[in-house]
Amino acid sequence: MSYPVPENEEERLCALRQCNILDTEPEDAFDDLTYLAAYICDVPMAAISLVDAARQWFKSSIGYDVTETPRDVAFCAHTIVEEHILLVPNAAKDCRFSTSPLVLGGPNIQFYAGVPLQTSDGFVLGALCVCDTTPRELTPSQIEALGRLGRQVTRQLELKRHISERDESHSALELSERRLLDAQRAAHIGSWEWDVSVGGYWFSHEMFLVVGLDPDGPPPTLDEMRARYHPDDLPIRDSAINQAKLDGKPYSFDCRIMGRDGEWRWCHAAGRADLDEHGAVTKLAGTMIDITARKLLEEQLRDYSIALEYQKSELEASNEEKAESNRLLSILATQDGLTGLTNHRAFHDLLESEVTRADRYGHGLSMVMLDVDHFKQYNDAFGHPEGDTVLREVSSILKQTARTCDTVARYGGEEFVVLLPETNIHDAAAIAERFRAGIASFDWPRRSVTISLGVSTLSPDVSNASSLVACADAALYESKRGGRNRVTLYDGHALVKQ
Repeated sequence: MSYPVPENEEERLCALRQCNILDTEPEDAFDDLTYLAAYICDVPMAAISLVDAARQWFKSSIGYDVTETPRDVAFCAHTIVEEHILLVPNAAKDCRFSTSPLVLGGPNIQFYAGVPLQTSDGFVLGALCVCDTTPRELTPSQIEALGRLGRQVTRQLELKRHISERDESHSALELSERRLLDAQRAAHIGSWEWDVSVGGYWFSHEMFLVVGLDPDGPPPTLDEMRARYHPDDLPIRDSAINQAKLDGKPYSFDCRIMGRDGEWRWCHAAGRADLDEHGAVTKLAGTMIDITARKLLEEQLRDYSIALEYQKSELEASNEEKAESNRLLSILATQDGLTGLTNHRAFHDLLESEVTRADRYGHGLSMVMLDVDHFKQYNDAFGHPEGDTVLREVSSILKQTARTCDTVARYGGEEFVVLLPETNIHDAAAIAERFRAGIASFDWPRRSVTISLGVSTLSPDVSNASSLVACADAALYESKRGGRNRVTLYDGHALVKQ
């Protein structure tokens, strides 16, 4: 079987190697997410697959008896070139996979869904996938939950990569420090002395170089030397030396000294004070060495540590989010993740019960089905985030316009439905017109947005839930065909434009 190759394949494989995760032992953090994926989607097989150069390797799996497969038979090799989830409802009828040994033989994959594991810098390392031995579909809430779990897996992978980079930085710093120790033995370290009894001040040749002075010139005075310190470091320097004068104990500190090139150089200063039997200072002596290179490495390590702490906090937050997600899974089964409205599945459950209630008590029941006009062009022009903003604003206007007894739901994509209990066709038409006018008159920031609407009502000819939906859909189609931004009624026998 052939498989697509991402345009950034070399960089993608490099990012995968940087995680240092291939061929590692199982970990609970990944196994828990695999289990949740299988449980939520109600499938016998699930895996976290990392797509290597010639294979896919499973960091975690349920229902598989192997730890890797060749890349050319892997479903996940196709997922890594997708922007969103890859759904294969019936693999035997999909020309990409129908001849795969994974379909024709064990593990007999007939259904597949895979979420790309895309890092923050744009590399898709693999997929979180679920599989079944029979063809099937996922519900919108299962797809939403699988996407959330995929993001959790990606955070775990990025944490692995940051830990690996931190370890490499630690190793580099340790190597630098070893070299620094070797250099101290072989290199010249600046030293100085100040004999209080005679007022003599001595600098070694190397000390002149460390503090950026001419070795052929006279030693600086104490005030001249003090002036070469960075102003922010003078309190540290004065405190250390003054304390040594009091107790005679050694001191050390890091400071910045002006170099010969006019740039600030980091130096490590160490010294001591000699005291006589009365506690008076007789001599001060010390050394100084340039540690700019070490400071730069420490700064790099600090940056990595900050990044790691950020990732740790993100992981902790994600663990809290996972707990919250578990609590919200039941909500996801009834609520649309983008708009917060009732979702497709929950709407149909409610519709069935409302139809039964209307039949039992002889009440009217109507529904409005509506679609955002030219939404694909809006997404193409302004981007999906702006499109999502439109969907959220449309849902808000619908909720504000609807009555308290009505149910507003997102039916799918840019399509919405509103269930109107105890409402006849004429009242439903008036409500639908308020929806249309509210959307059309809203002050949209990018460009005007309109909706097309179809209205249907229970009647002897429209007597069940499926026919109520079908008639509203037919009326909606007529509104769009007739020029959009309008309401069309299905009155039980014919379509009537408003």
